[in-house]
Amino acid sequence: MRNRLACWMTALLLAFATCVATARDTPQAGAAAAIDQLEAGEFETLHARFNTTMAAQIDAGQLRQVWDGLVAQAGALQSRGEPVQQQHDGYEVVVTPLQFERASLNAIVSFDADGRIAGLLLQPAGQP
Repeated sequence: MRNRLACWMTALLLAFATCVATARDTPQAGAAAAIDQLEAGEFETLHARFNTTMAAQIDAGQLRQVWDGLVAQAGALQSRGEPVQQQHDGYEVVVTPLQFERASLNAIVSFDADGRIAGLLLQPAGQP
């Protein structure tokens, strides 16, 4: 019985460690999740992933207003291009091309050293 419990505990800890490592190891996955959350209207969940500086600049209600306004102008999100990851001033930055019905935009999501979202920007695809 004790051996079985030890095996279950070990398996549970390994599964938890794998989930945590996966979430923190890939900024590209974090950026994709942020876009997913915008598209699904999960603004509170997305806002909870912001670092303190970012969270102080915009709240979940403002996120909703910005996203809804963007969709009203650009149309529904149709597809995503291949994300590109780079480092800039100590941040991991992921740029993902987004194709909406009437516009091409880049989603730029930056992450601080703790893996928290430190920046979120949607800009026309032609801008640097």
